[in-house]
Amino acid sequence: MSAPEVAGAAEGAVEVAVVPRRYRRSALVAGVRVSARTWRVTLPVVALAAAAQALLVVPDPVPGESVAAAVLALVSFLVMAAALVLVVAAVLESVDRAVGVAGAVDGSAAGSVSGPVEGSAAGSAAGSVDRRVSGRVGWSAVLARARRRWWVVGLWFLGWVVAVSIGFALWIVPGVIVVLVTPYLFLAAMDRGGNALAADLAAIRARVGRWLLTSIVSGVLIGLAWLVAAVGGFFLPGPAAALLTWVWSGLLAVWLLATWAVVYRSTPGGVRA
Repeated sequence: MSAPEVAGAAEGAVEVAVVPRRYRRSALVAGVRVSARTWRVTLPVVALAAAAQALLVVPDPVPGESVAAAVLALVSFLVMAAALVLVVAAVLESVDRAVGVAGAVDGSAAGSVSGPVEGSAAGSAAGSVDRRVSGRVGWSAVLARARRRWWVVGLWFLGWVVAVSIGFALWIVPGVIVVLVTPYLFLAAMDRGGNALAADLAAIRARVGRWLLTSIVSGVLIGLAWLVAAVGGFFLPGPAAALLTWVWSGLLAVWLLATWAVVYRSTPGGVRA
């Protein structure tokens, strides 16, 4: 074997070692595990955000016809943005804590355990490793991660909402396309900052098949969520229907973001720095 071939083989080996697949057959199943480990943060976030959104419909303002409606819409956006920042930080923290950088989330690959472990100063080394391998995360770790780039995620979320709104206003297809091509946008914004859209598209290219399959399943789940919301709106009064819709949608969003985080960490651009 020539020297260039040896170098190429070594390069390939390094790439495989550095970019493991963080799931076995199903990223959605891995996403369940990842999201379950974030419940200390995500359940209160979903509950509080849903309660806030439900309270915002109590005044029942007419959209576009009063200053109050505009203020309530702004508050609703800020609640969604804050919840998104915390959930994204939580699922990334869960994926990174599940194993070391070189291991898989589901334990299919053994990795080194590195980085700060919440509460490690007060506990034994064995206890610290156990907490990290479990992937469970708490508020201190999530807030520490969120503080670094909350404003980056917020700005990208604002741009995303504008783009999706324009897309659906023009025709349903452009809006759907915007949603389909941005599954990693907020994860990349929290993880890397900078041009999160470029990182998002690079992650799609890295695992096109997984992106397509997960997008199809996500679309079906979102359709079911919309159906639940429609049925709830028919049988329940405004605030109660809003509460049901936001709780169900929030839990679904946590699961899907965790799923996309697992796939994102399985791409070259998503490898933890």
